[in-house]
Amino acid sequence: MQSEQQVDLIDMIVDRLVESFVKPLNQLSNEKNYFTHVASLAEIVDWSHDFLWEYSYVFDDWNAFKSSSANIFNADNITAFIVAYGLKRFQLFCDENAGHPDYFFERYLTIEL
Repeated sequence: MQSEQQVDLIDMIVDRLVESFVKPLNQLSNEKNYFTHVASLAEIVDWSHDFLWEYSYVFDDWNAFKSSSANIFNADNITAFIVAYGLKRFQLFCDENAGHPDYFFERYLTIEL
């Protein structure tokens, strides 16, 4: 079970990633429809959970993290770090799914719309 703070952080991370990556994810699919949009959002929610799992400590003390070697994106703020992480995930997604335009359909077929 997730705490209220974790849910709030996931919401914030999702919001930042959606702003930058939902449209590019949609463009990768052969289909441009409601299902593709929902699947793109589901992919971003997965990225957000991964981000929180890997980098939850950045929210404890951003200033200390900012100047540390763990700030692999050399981000000036948390939002920039999240977006840089999203870009890394988007590029990985593109590399892994190149030539596989039905990815969303196959992975998220079980989503209840």
